[in-house]
Amino acid sequence: MDRRGLYVIGGLALLAIVLGGGIVLSEYQNRQKWTPALNAAEAQYGLPAGLLVRQAQEESSFSSAVIDGTEASSAGALGILQLEPAYFPSVQAPRPFSDDAVNRQIDDAAREMARLYEHFGSWVNALAAYNWGEGNMDRYTSSGSPPIPAETQKYVADITADVPAANDGDLVV
Repeated sequence: MDRRGLYVIGGLALLAIVLGGGIVLSEYQNRQKWTPALNAAEAQYGLPAGLLVRQAQEESSFSSAVIDGTEASSAGALGILQLEPAYFPSVQAPRPFSDDAVNRQIDDAAREMARLYEHFGSWVNALAAYNWGEGNMDRYTSSGSPPIPAETQKYVADITADVPAANDGDLVV
């Protein structure tokens, strides 16, 4: 059954869609809901403030269908930070994802970004590896080939423009 309702929250009128007994939050509401968890993971793993929030924006646009796992990327990545099920058990959870599952995904993504930073030595290269794949970035940093795709260059540029602390070097292309 599909019902639509107008909800007034904090003086703002927001349209929510009720499907199957659950409320589908707007992108704004999802951003407000998940930002504290994203910020806490940044602090826990030593990531620049705002980095995971900006990545989540880039990866999921804070769409309910992406966050709850009912909509996958063309590569099969799932969740708020688009993790691949082959590498991250947190996105192997039943869908739609529970809030606990999303929190585990946030933790996995933060830990992965910290690991990529340790491996590559810069947030710029860690972001490129997160988007393009660690193996591709390893090959690129050792031989300059294959070239970094325009999509990855844009991903890194868009995020580092909004999170200056993550703009710690040049992504040489």
